[in-house]
Amino acid sequence: MTSIAASSRRLVWVLAGLCAVVLITAVSVVLLRPGGAQLPAGSPQAATQSYLNAYSAGDWEQVRGLSVQPGQRACNDGQGLEEVGMELVSASSTGSTATVRVRMNMLHLEGPLSVGVGGYEDEFQLTRRDGVWKVSLAPWLVALCTDEELGY
Repeated sequence: MTSIAASSRRLVWVLAGLCAVVLITAVSVVLLRPGGAQLPAGSPQAATQSYLNAYSAGDWEQVRGLSVQPGQRACNDGQGLEEVGMELVSASSTGSTATVRVRMNMLHLEGPLSVGVGGYEDEFQLTRRDGVWKVSLAPWLVALCTDEELGY
């Protein structure tokens, strides 16, 4: 009888582990999907989306082209973005300035059967230069810093 009980217990643990893997995969796909909705071309929201896509891809030349921030490097060396999904919350503009508010959804794997999901809202400031919206201030997680700020 004990081998049947042990075998059943092992089967329960295997099934629980498979369920955890499926759950983690599903949460990751939903929270971390790239791209997002298509936004109106030339809008502050589209400029923010382009900036985030370039930043996530590590295309620093494109990031600098979409930004008027003084920095040349990622403040966090591009680390941690694989665990972050961002979604548009709101946008407002007045003349040549705009604010785009985003929600940063964080996924934390705290163990084999423990997943933590949380997030916070932050905002991008944009400036219109020569008819094009450019990021002038970004949340630290996706900002550009100067060498001096990074201690180089």
